Amino acid sequence: AGEVLSAEVLEEAGKRARWLLVLMIFQSMSSLVLSHYEKLVKEHLVLTLFLTMLVGAGGNAGSQAVVRAISAIVVGDSKRERIPFIKQFAHQLGLALLLGTALGVVAWFRVWVFHDGGVEALAIALSCFAIVFTSIFIGSVLPYIMVYFSCDPAHAGAVIQVFMDIWGVIVSCVICSLLLTAPSAH
Repeated sequence: AGEVLSAEVLEEAGKRARWLLVLMIFQSMSSLVLSHYEKLVKEHLVLTLFLTMLVGAGGNAGSQAVVRAISAIVVGDSKRERIPFIKQFAHQLGLALLLGTALGVVAWFRVWVFHDGGVEALAIALSCFAIVFTSIFIGSVLPYIMVYFSCDPAHAGAVIQVFMDIWGVIVSCVICSLLLTAPSAH
């Protein structure tokens, strides 16, 4: 039992608990956004039905980008270091466009087939595109920012998940509000 609650375990638990507590507090901000858009959520069930898919897609795409960036930091990806910043930017832009489009099309198809499509399918697809596009950019730079500020980049995975939960809810609510509450949407 001594090793289970050793000083090393307690120290690590304290460090990890701080991150988890801060992330949990930030993650609760999603409820504030949803309460602001309560009428939209009540009138358009499709948003509620697909919100976890949307924020999950953002978190997953962002986590992939985080893992790639951390790998480059740890391994010292010399090939990437020789590539000028503008080419790295173009690389991430290309990935964000391709993956955002691909997942957006899948989201559109999913809503179209299983929820009567129409403008709701478009709203969910555009939300998915915007969320995935953003998450790839943020996920690819977040570990570098954390290293710059002397934070352990290993926490970037959890940070991107929470950030994309909040951002995904904001983006989804804004896009759905614009498309589903517009006069032509009725």
